[in-house]
Amino acid sequence: MKALIALLTLAVTVLTAPAYGQPPTVTEAWVRATPPGARTAAAYLTIVATTDDRLLGASSTAGAVELHAQTVDNGLHGMRALAEIALPEDTPVRLEPGGLHLMLLDLAAPLVPGEVIAFTLRFAVAGNVAIAAPVVDARAMTPASH
Repeated sequence: MKALIALLTLAVTVLTAPAYGQPPTVTEAWVRATPPGARTAAAYLTIVATTDDRLLGASSTAGAVELHAQTVDNGLHGMRALAEIALPEDTPVRLEPGGLHLMLLDLAAPLVPGEVIAFTLRFAVAGNVAIAAPVVDARAMTPASH
C-alpha cells in the first residue's frame, strides 16, 4: 500500500510539474527611451521558440510589464492588453513598433539611452528566461538599425 501511495504521489507530481523545454531564442531586444516625467515605455524583441509555446507575461526591474498589441479601430490607434502571445515552433514572432510589444508601466525614473533593462520572460513551456535590453533613442534609429 505504501508503494502504491508513493507511486501515485510521484505521478501527481510529474503530471502537475511544468513541462520546461528548450528556452526560446530572444534577439533584437530594445526599450524605447522616455522623456522626463513619462510613466510608460515600450520594449521590443524577436522570439523564436523551439517548440510551440506561449509568452504568458514578463517582469522587469524598471516597472510593471504587460503584453500589448497596437490596434486600429475606425481609424483610431490604440493598445490593448493581451493575456498571452502565441509562439509557433521555429517561427519568428516580432514584438515591434506598431504591433505586439511589452508595455512597461509605473516607471520610477526616465529611461535614458545607454541604460540596460533586465526582464524575465515567462513562457508556458520553456519557463522563465532572463534577458537584457538596451535603452535606445528611437528617434535616432533607422528601420535597419533595430
